[in-house]
Amino acid sequence: MEVLILSRAIAGVGGGGLISLSYIVVADITSVKERAKYMAGLGAMVGSGNMLGPLIGGALTDKLTWRWCFYINLPVGAITFLFFVLFCNIPRKAVNTWETVKNVDLLGSFVLLVSLMAFNIPILLGGTTWAWNSPQVIVLLVLSAIGLSLFVYIEFRVAVDPVVPPPIWRSPFIMAMAGISFFVGGGIQSCFMYISLFLEFIDGYNAIQVGGINAVVCTFYIIVTVASGIVLSKKGHYISFFIVGPLVWIAGNIWIANFTKDSGLNQIITSCAVLGLAIGCMVQLRISALQLGVEKELIPIATGICTSAMSIGANVAVSVIGTILNNLLITKTDGAIELHAVIDALNSNGHQVNVSQYITLSKLLQILAISSEIPKDLILTAADQLKRGFNDAFKVAFLSQLA
Repeated sequence: MEVLILSRAIAGVGGGGLISLSYIVVADITSVKERAKYMAGLGAMVGSGNMLGPLIGGALTDKLTWRWCFYINLPVGAITFLFFVLFCNIPRKAVNTWETVKNVDLLGSFVLLVSLMAFNIPILLGGTTWAWNSPQVIVLLVLSAIGLSLFVYIEFRVAVDPVVPPPIWRSPFIMAMAGISFFVGGGIQSCFMYISLFLEFIDGYNAIQVGGINAVVCTFYIIVTVASGIVLSKKGHYISFFIVGPLVWIAGNIWIANFTKDSGLNQIITSCAVLGLAIGCMVQLRISALQLGVEKELIPIATGICTSAMSIGANVAVSVIGTILNNLLITKTDGAIELHAVIDALNSNGHQVNVSQYITLSKLLQILAISSEIPKDLILTAADQLKRGFNDAFKVAFLSQLA
């Protein structure tokens, strides 16, 4: 786990700014009138990647190994770099390189990086690998709060060329868009995460099938993203999308929260299409609206802040909803006598599982149903109780993102 965390941190340093940089480049080389149209095209490309990624990743995981989900990034990254070198001829400004390097806010950048890592690690591992009240979680969150406070002080009082200049902090519009990005990121990531989990755990879908369902969401996201970009480019209006998007989002979430094991494929696809429509109304227009509402010199930093806020929101939402789901599952299965009897039998044989480890527990129950001294009827009843408990917990946990 430690190696995985460190490796992802290193990858994040290299890849974390690619999306932000794409938005910034488009803003720099297009006119205000045409910008939304090109932003929509960029958003469609991101949506296409989100659609193809789960399908390819699911196929690689099912047919080969999960490691290929990382290996495949090597040739993709190389091709991307080649295209950038050959075709991205951005006009360069005459600058004093030494003066630019000398004024880089290295201290602020380092403090921000460490603070965000100290925040993200307990958010990702809290409630699973570490208990929320464990010393590791508490210490890291406290260090994160101290580090972020120190970062703000450095930006205002120390840095010559701050990473986040004071005008950004003083802009209610930018802060509001960052807040919207935080919640949009949290909602989208938690939806993808827990819809996939529901389909795998309750309906028995494999990774490829789940990727196909996610592709439905991404398809409608792409359609609305392109349409909204054209409307914004021609009419200059985006407020209506910010009103319609959340309303459709709420309707789609309520629909999905009421999924059961008897929900048909048509219902699943239609509800996911509704989510895709809502996402298309909100995701790309955040950046277009942001860049229309700030001074040109603040566009790069404001864009980076909103993109980062979306990523942080995704991490927080997935972790919080996962904790809610686990706690509710324990409560919902508290009276499941057969389930706890089977768990006790498993623990006595050295497996050491509990209800909150529902995926591992479900796989063990499937194995026991084939060959075990425990009566098959008892195992099947326990498996049914686990799934019903998960379904009941899912309804509340999934709706909690609307709070």
